[in-house]
Amino acid sequence: MASDAPTLPNGSSHDVTAEFQQRWDSDSSDLPRLQVINEQKEFTLPWHSPVGVVGHVYQGEKKEPGQYHYGHYTVTDLGTEVSDRVMDSFWIARSLHSANDARPLAHCRSFPMLFKFPFLSPRAEMPEYMKTWGLDEAGFNYNMVAVFGSQSTGKSTLLNRLFGTSFDVMNEAQRKQTTKGIWMSRGRGMHILIMDVEGTDGRERGEDQDFERKSAVFSLATSEVIILNFWEHQIGLYQGANLGLLKTVFEVNLQLFQSQQGKGKTLLLFVIRDFVGTTPLSSHQVTLKEELDKIWAGLSKPEGLEDCKITDYFDFMYTALPHKILAAPGEFDQQVANLRLRFIDPKHPNYVFQPNYHKRVPADGLHIYAGGIWDKIQSNKDLDLPTQQELLAQYRCDEIANAALAIFNAKFIPLKRPIEAGGIIEDLGSQMLVARNIALKSFDKDASRYHAEVYKRKREELLVKANTFLNTYYLGQLKNLHKAAASLFKNNLQ
Repeated sequence: MASDAPTLPNGSSHDVTAEFQQRWDSDSSDLPRLQVINEQKEFTLPWHSPVGVVGHVYQGEKKEPGQYHYGHYTVTDLGTEVSDRVMDSFWIARSLHSANDARPLAHCRSFPMLFKFPFLSPRAEMPEYMKTWGLDEAGFNYNMVAVFGSQSTGKSTLLNRLFGTSFDVMNEAQRKQTTKGIWMSRGRGMHILIMDVEGTDGRERGEDQDFERKSAVFSLATSEVIILNFWEHQIGLYQGANLGLLKTVFEVNLQLFQSQQGKGKTLLLFVIRDFVGTTPLSSHQVTLKEELDKIWAGLSKPEGLEDCKITDYFDFMYTALPHKILAAPGEFDQQVANLRLRFIDPKHPNYVFQPNYHKRVPADGLHIYAGGIWDKIQSNKDLDLPTQQELLAQYRCDEIANAALAIFNAKFIPLKRPIEAGGIIEDLGSQMLVARNIALKSFDKDASRYHAEVYKRKREELLVKANTFLNTYYLGQLKNLHKAAASLFKNNLQ
């Protein structure tokens, strides 16, 4: 079991909590977790290590002595100076041949080197996980949440209590990092996808903050709600409260959503942990808001957005939770249950999933969209979300159209031989009309969720292909009718 059944909040709607309790109880199995973004793997290939041939050979770009960057990969040369060749796979080798020698690396020996790669794993895996989570046909009927925070602040513990997930939690004795990369799971009894993001300011990564910033951008581009989890005593500390990371988030948000000023927003939900109550929550709220306004005012804003406000792009909520162990028995669970209502009750005054937060990515295309986002982030290319959504729409609408067309074409294969043999299909016209309507309805069902202009264009293309296909049968039928009519006329004359 992922976690204990929830405590029902005091004074909450009985209908909402009772219905949710039933869903929670019936969703009794541990929900699988998917590592969406892997942490930077590091390993060393030994001298003369065998190399498997996958993909193509690329010319790398040397950034600094001993450091080479190949798209998503960073290679540190631990051997002698050799050419800058690398294979597009997880197995890296450095050729002993010259840089102009394009022979496959399988014919070369390799020197020892350190290989680091962060990568998006789920393009193939996520659809299966979405099916297991029961979200593969959810359309827009799902929500996404990501959690940020320093390591060892209890992010995963909060998610497990709040959503019934089973993310790994910290070993209290060792106090060691558990979440590496980004993990995803579905909330128990909910259509909510939760991303547990690797803790910031981690000692395991040292001063390398590149990955945490990229993961923050990824989360912002995919999630409706960002939970910022930190201790009460971190308020006022620039790094402790992740305000440094938020500055990066704000800057990238202006890049991602500059064309959507005031339209689509992201909710930042500040969860203050180990709240004692000596300082009122309202005072902490004022302090945090002042810090956020200060960060926003110091940002370099794109042309035309010099006067934009932080509230054009973000909404803010603040809440606090007592110490999990030191608070009165049951108090922590009660407060978590109160917080949960914001995620499950649309009538709650602080309901978090407002329509303008949703990124409007249908569930069946999420893996493609997320993969495209991460590729852009990794390659440091400009990331424009409307463009990404349009590319996703083109890809998915083509897939959906091809599937509909395949079923449509199969319907007429049995009729091909009779028509070619000169036969006449009595109800061919009605069969054509029914089959074409079925194909269009099948396309509309899944494709209408995507970018409107792309959907309309692809629908017209599908209609043209269907009509072109039917035209062959139509002309064949006319030819056979013409022959039959001519034969009948001739016979009648005789």
